[in-house]
Amino acid sequence: MRRFSHPYAGQRSRPGFVLLFVLLALIVMAAMTAITSLSSWGAMRSARLAWNGERALLGAEEGSARHVAPWDADWFSALQVGERWQRTLVTGSGGLVSLQGVRTGPLSALVEATMTSRSGSSLDTASRRVLRALALSPPLFPIRAALTVLAPVSVESSDIDGRDVAVATEGCDRQRDSLSAVGVLGAEASISGATRVFGTTPVISTVANSALALDLRAEFDSAWSVAVARVDRVTRIGPRDAIPVFNQWSYLFIAPPDSTVTPLVDATGTGRHEGLLLIDGDLRLFGTLRLDGLLIVNGAIDATSGVLDVNGAVLVRDRRALSSTIGSRSSIRFSRCALQRALASIARPSAMPFTLWAAR
Repeated sequence: MRRFSHPYAGQRSRPGFVLLFVLLALIVMAAMTAITSLSSWGAMRSARLAWNGERALLGAEEGSARHVAPWDADWFSALQVGERWQRTLVTGSGGLVSLQGVRTGPLSALVEATMTSRSGSSLDTASRRVLRALALSPPLFPIRAALTVLAPVSVESSDIDGRDVAVATEGCDRQRDSLSAVGVLGAEASISGATRVFGTTPVISTVANSALALDLRAEFDSAWSVAVARVDRVTRIGPRDAIPVFNQWSYLFIAPPDSTVTPLVDATGTGRHEGLLLIDGDLRLFGTLRLDGLLIVNGAIDATSGVLDVNGAVLVRDRRALSSTIGSRSSIRFSRCALQRALASIARPSAMPFTLWAAR
């Protein structure tokens, strides 16, 4: 009988080949496991970073909102244009927010809020910065001229200049808005021959334009209501008292000593004010009043026996149409920078200041 032998029967066995194959398989499996683990760890770290980034962004937004909501207009109006400030706030969840701001103009600012969030490891740290542009909104008073009187007005031997010239000492950037205005605007404007009036138009009378006159009075009344609601300090001065000296670019709201009598403020002596000066009633000036900013008189003004020196603007309502008089030696120079800095003391930031950018 013929026998058949296996073709590999005479060859030696190689036990090491199987072992090598097993080792290679284990190495491949270990590599795949490591890759899977690294991918999972990377995904988890990305998720933690995303969470921390969102938490930091929301915290920065909250810090910015907490800084803007209780706006301190007195503090802001005292800042110089270009001046910076820093704050540190705590969010509702206990996070620390670093705030930096700069006053970019009389009625504008930039606020940057930064917050860092981490969850255990420093590798999971994320920071977010939010930069907001703030636009401050003051009451919209109808300031159309260096001297705006919503009733008859007489100007005697005074200098009224509606031309706006950027001056470095005013505290505003030289690139500021320097749009000039009318010299004198009044219902009936009586200008003496010795008075010098300059402006885009020297004198405008609204006596022939009843619709414009009504619009200006309505604008004043609406803005006055807003301004009164925003002030929380009232200074009452008696007959022939001097207007207090105030040099902090804040507001000064002056009323008669007794609200039950005819609203009349008699001012003597020498007063100097920087900012917004509000007179709730008629103003009778016997002394010298020097003002950098904005003078708003709810009643009439009589400066025949005094000197009125204003760098900014003057606005007179004259509710009882008594006729206002600007006496000799008085001077009113229009300055948009000064009146905007004055209005900042009763201005409020926009309700929802927009986000310019947020970055890691």
